[in-house]
Amino acid sequence: NGRTLAFWDRRPLSSAGRLKLQRLASVTGYECHRHIRMLRRDAHDPAARIERQLTLEKRLSDPEARAPGVFQGLIPPNITQFEGEWIQGEAVDLEQRKGSLTVVAFWTAHQDELIPTSAYYSMLAQKYRKYGLKFVCVCTNQPHSKQQVLDWVASHPLDDISLYYDTLYKIYPAYSIGNGGLDIPRIIVLDVDGKVYWEGDPNLPLKRGWDPKAPITTPLDTILEELIADRQMREILKLASGLTEGYQFFEDSQWHAALEAIIPLADLDADYSHIVREARLLRDKIEAEGAALPLRAAELIDAGYPLQAQQLLTTLVEEFKGTSLAEDLGAPRKRKLERSNIYRTAKSNKRKIDKAAQHIDNGRPDDARVILRKMKDAQTCVEITELARELEKRLSL
Repeated sequence: NGRTLAFWDRRPLSSAGRLKLQRLASVTGYECHRHIRMLRRDAHDPAARIERQLTLEKRLSDPEARAPGVFQGLIPPNITQFEGEWIQGEAVDLEQRKGSLTVVAFWTAHQDELIPTSAYYSMLAQKYRKYGLKFVCVCTNQPHSKQQVLDWVASHPLDDISLYYDTLYKIYPAYSIGNGGLDIPRIIVLDVDGKVYWEGDPNLPLKRGWDPKAPITTPLDTILEELIADRQMREILKLASGLTEGYQFFEDSQWHAALEAIIPLADLDADYSHIVREARLLRDKIEAEGAALPLRAAELIDAGYPLQAQQLLTTLVEEFKGTSLAEDLGAPRKRKLERSNIYRTAKSNKRKIDKAAQHIDNGRPDDARVILRKMKDAQTCVEITELARELEKRLSL
């Protein structure tokens, strides 16, 4: 179809209307290739493939071996170190953006006139804002002054985008853009670790750019969707409210409900997310509360409070149902306690205490005194003795 495309690792990176020295045209004239590697050995030889992979990794790890302006897999220069000026939106420090996605687009008013991208960038900034993505445009002082740039943006808005003006013309050279280097529009996408995940151009046609009335899918669209999916950002956004609910349930000691609220979030494979990390911390706190219950129950038994101990173990079994805390710690101890003489005797005496309390409520204090008098002659635990004293105080009023 006459369009020229460049690919890297099966991903479309850029298109070109004209060829440069570092590109090679096919005999048909319909294809364009950048950074061709001439293979010395058979492309299907496993040993040769491993050797090429090791060579490629070595080159990727050595900035000096790369083409100028290529930062794939690296942390790029922080644009704010070049003493530019934020002329729209909030200031963005790339070094502080770890944990979130960032798109940096090199853009000028002249480029926007030739290849309209303002509406496209605004759409992306607004679409992915809910996932914490920040969109930054960097414009050069050549050939437009700051006021000329602002005048252009007034009629071609860059909505929800921070605009950084390369006042001293240091950023563009640092990224090898212009003056025989890379063309604009040029885009780098920073992953949650602050490293460049993808770099290229949006592959928009000259004079047409991106039309909101007839939108097309660009390589940048594909990359952002890929990152949003791989980093589970949609799942995080969907489950984030569970963290607030989890804290509320935790404060009310409703541990089972708290775990149900936060476990889907805590189980996500998203270590970079502070929300996921916070959910895991809350999960650890809840499990620590559960782990302390068997020890507290044992202390209550030793102190003569078997009924309270049984209530704690019941709480452990019910609130942590399905976990090792309940199955390995809570349930066996609860069964053992409920089969013990001290618990059975206390439970039987507790029924007598309840019956005596019912007599008092029904205006039959003498019947209550009979029950309490009989209990004094029997051996009872500390817990039952205290309950009986409370009833005696009621009778003396």
